[in-house]
Amino acid sequence: MKKYVAMLLALAMLLGLMAGCGGSAAQTETSGSEAVSSAVEAEEPADEDNEAPEDTAEVPEIPEEAASAEDAEEVVVEKGPFEAPAAELPLADGAKLTYFCELPGYMSMFNVNSYDDTDTFKYVEEATGVDVEFTIVNNESYQQNFQLMVASGDITDMVAGASQQYNSMAQMIEDGVALDLMEYQDYLPNFWNALNYYDNYKTIAITQDGTMPEIICIADDYKVQSGMQIRQDWLDKLGMEIPGTPDELHDVLAAFVSECGADHALLLTGSTQLTGTGIVGGFGTVGYDPNSTSNMYVVDGVVKNGFLDEAYKDYMEMMAQWYAEGLIASDFATESNDPFTSNADAYISGGNAGVWSSMSDNMDSNMVSGKELNPDYNISPMAQPMLNKGDIFHFGDSRVGASAMGKSIAISDCCEDVELACAWIDFFFSDEGIKLANYGLEGVSWNYNDAGEPELDFAKLTDGFPMISFGMTYYTLACVATLQDFDRQFGAYSEANIAAMELWTETSDDLYTLPTQVELTYEESQEYSDIWSDLSTYANTEIFKFVMGEYNFDSDWENFISTLKDMGVENAVEIYQGAYDRYIEAYGL
Repeated sequence: MKKYVAMLLALAMLLGLMAGCGGSAAQTETSGSEAVSSAVEAEEPADEDNEAPEDTAEVPEIPEEAASAEDAEEVVVEKGPFEAPAAELPLADGAKLTYFCELPGYMSMFNVNSYDDTDTFKYVEEATGVDVEFTIVNNESYQQNFQLMVASGDITDMVAGASQQYNSMAQMIEDGVALDLMEYQDYLPNFWNALNYYDNYKTIAITQDGTMPEIICIADDYKVQSGMQIRQDWLDKLGMEIPGTPDELHDVLAAFVSECGADHALLLTGSTQLTGTGIVGGFGTVGYDPNSTSNMYVVDGVVKNGFLDEAYKDYMEMMAQWYAEGLIASDFATESNDPFTSNADAYISGGNAGVWSSMSDNMDSNMVSGKELNPDYNISPMAQPMLNKGDIFHFGDSRVGASAMGKSIAISDCCEDVELACAWIDFFFSDEGIKLANYGLEGVSWNYNDAGEPELDFAKLTDGFPMISFGMTYYTLACVATLQDFDRQFGAYSEANIAAMELWTETSDDLYTLPTQVELTYEESQEYSDIWSDLSTYANTEIFKFVMGEYNFDSDWENFISTLKDMGVENAVEIYQGAYDRYIEAYGL
């Protein structure tokens, strides 16, 4: 696994600490930044019986030439390669744990209805001596089933992805979904070994209050994996360039309809892609995702809400115009936005779609399917269209948070053997556990290459599977938190696929994205949820009426915004502003 993370010199940290010591002498209480620093460094055990594992990452000495602040910015010392410890197995002798997590619906096509139907997980159970009983849900039913489980009070020992259902980690702990795992550091030595090495993840793993509600996934080289794509062969036929602005995109879409017969010139599936598609970011604001609890963003320290931006109205007026012109399919609102049940791929490869958003690894499979119908079929990635052509798209995934939150695992207070649950999760941060999670079984889905590094057997991963991601889910462990080798499957990708990820990464950042570390207190979360529950239901209904022409922007938009304000949208912004301010203070940013 490639490891090439650079660490700034300890001098930079020293300077930050010196600056923090310049406060008033009358300030006697511990500051937020001091509290977080203490928790992040994990210097103090939670009690006499729980000592934190030693930080195995070696801190380099400061060279003499880096004795000044000017030099500190230029001198970088690279760490050696990360080394995960060997696993000590078995962990138990037939002990049981229960686990609530998501399994992609497509796996049923391969007779996999639970992770323990796979040979890899059967091996894990035998090797660890831990029998895991899964409660499996799919993407569309996750939220509903999660809420029912929490309401019942009968929560599984371990829960995957719970933090994505909460604005407040404190509330997640209060609900019994998560324990504070800072109290169980002794049972997580492998995880702490990785966290101390990839220390930029500490602000994700550890809250501002110094708690650790989940074990997170750590990725060593994050790249943006999804973005906009376009029919390059149609552009070539029309003599047009990849559009860089909304106006240019309009002209391309109109030509796709009139000259190429596109039924879904701009392919949108449901309200998520209508209001949350990246095109809205080109207007300098953020879209509304009904599956999310927030459409907040931040610019220069000020938290904003997309609904309240005049730019959001401009965007919606444009979408209504495009809908009226037939650039968007008339039935888009009823299309599923679940990637495993939607008809998107059929429209794309069938020649009905001109521009869409999708995962990069879908490009290769859509190319194959498309060329079966049309030998000239070709797809290119495109950057998000911006009002000012060439500007950076600032609403991208949080570069650390996106890679860390996908496979997080909480241990609930219903778990009767917390130490065993910790040890089981911690196994996947050992050398053997990392290999199993990333590659599967040696000799089955991977082997060592001549350089002595694990290498996936791409022929095996694609044998009988329409996409390599299906094979990855089948042979590896997509249900656990681990140290993820992000680019392990790049060897099977086409040059176009890799170029797409590089383009989307280069043309976007997360400057305006509300950091994942911004969290609400328990009380704030309750207040915010009360506001947002009714507000989002109302908004999700009204937005479609504007796009489909039932409402008039000149006469009805002002009433729409006024109703949102009456429902508390401005209070919601104030709540997040306070949370963001605490985040800035706590982490000394």
